[in-house]
Amino acid sequence: MNAVFLKELRDVFRWTPLTILLGLVLAYMSLPNGIYEATQMGDKLLSMLGLAACLIAIGLGCLQSLFDIRNDSRGYLLHRNFTPSQIYWAKLGAGAVAYAISLAVPVLWMAVYLQWKGIEQLPTSAFQVPPFLLFAPLAFLLHPTVLWISNRDARLIGTRALPAAGVFGTLILIRSLVIEIGSPNDWFTRILLVFVSVSLVLIVLNGAKHAFAHQSFLPAATSSRRKSFANTIGISVSAIVLVCTLGFT
Repeated sequence: MNAVFLKELRDVFRWTPLTILLGLVLAYMSLPNGIYEATQMGDKLLSMLGLAACLIAIGLGCLQSLFDIRNDSRGYLLHRNFTPSQIYWAKLGAGAVAYAISLAVPVLWMAVYLQWKGIEQLPTSAFQVPPFLLFAPLAFLLHPTVLWISNRDARLIGTRALPAAGVFGTLILIRSLVIEIGSPNDWFTRILLVFVSVSLVLIVLNGAKHAFAHQSFLPAATSSRRKSFANTIGISVSAIVLVCTLGFT
């Protein structure tokens, strides 16, 4: 498994300079221009660096999935003495390392900048960064979501991409909950945040693993390997989110 992990790590490391640059650009765009923006830096970082985190996770997921869905590439990947589940976790681990490195540079730069600017010049400090640090690990779930989508056996593009609706909708909810932390009587917000986050992690990781390890091989329609509780829950939630979104627009 280490061999697959190192192979995936080498593949994604070639792109980390671009992902770091993307993070730095969006971090620069979030710099405060006045006192009011400085007091709102926690929310602004959550938006701008959160966007960078989502784009980086999606980009890394595409790099680790779209090139392997061709029959020749997938055959080369699977000829080693590893199970599809082991390959999936190796891809996920390599993606997580590249994701962490990509965000570490802009986050550290932003924390140093805010601490250097405050408190004499602007009301900022490095403690405005932690709200984003709560959101960043969950934004990485867009990486396995891409693996989930690319390996599903659905034929239509809209149906295949359905899991993205649920994940994006849940991430928007999580962002709102993170912003509310620190308000009076926020114990309910914290409990809800933990419940939603844990549920999202379990559903996405297991749904993506099932699609990668089983559905991509196109087993018979009657095969028990086509069935997955996480996949069923994820698709159902995504469908509900999509219907509600279309209903309110």
